[in-house]
Amino acid sequence: MTCRICLEEGDLVQPCDCRGSTAHVHTECLIKWLATSGRTNCEICHYEYDFEEVEEEVKICCPPWSIASTPDAAAAVISIGLIGHLVIMYATTYWGTTTEDLFVYGNLLQGLMVLTLHPNIHPREVIVFWKCCSSICLLIASLVQNEWRFFTFEFVAMFLLAVHTYAHLITTQKQTVRYINIEDRSTNDETVQGP
Repeated sequence: MTCRICLEEGDLVQPCDCRGSTAHVHTECLIKWLATSGRTNCEICHYEYDFEEVEEEVKICCPPWSIASTPDAAAAVISIGLIGHLVIMYATTYWGTTTEDLFVYGNLLQGLMVLTLHPNIHPREVIVFWKCCSSICLLIASLVQNEWRFFTFEFVAMFLLAVHTYAHLITTQKQTVRYINIEDRSTNDETVQGP
């Protein structure tokens, strides 16, 4: 006997009312076929397979990060993060201000923009993105001015916020998983002949 799905021999079962050459399948082949076809019954004898739906909790370890709920808000966040911090860095580097000024003005910009954009953004993710931008700007300014205290503050804040945000995004979600109970019906005498 061979499996009616893969046409190979092996450990076969008769999961439905079919008989003859179409009666036997590998359990794995049947599960794969039902998942691929979306069927809940045998396509030949129309026997309804016994499915059981179970709700299981699944921990999402690599959650998606999203900075905004709309493309326009995301563009605003990216523009503010890149252009705003570059302008402040340029002012700090070439207009004689200090890395402390860059640190203060950058954090003020971030706070004001979060309050302004709050309904359309995901604040935790946005702050982490902006902290990355300001850390890079402070790194460049610190290299020019040889003053590392505020870069260290900003980098540590960025790291802690990133860890906090990641921990917040890791969630346990419930999903419905469908299991099939396959019973070998080869002892059933009232079966239907398959073609």
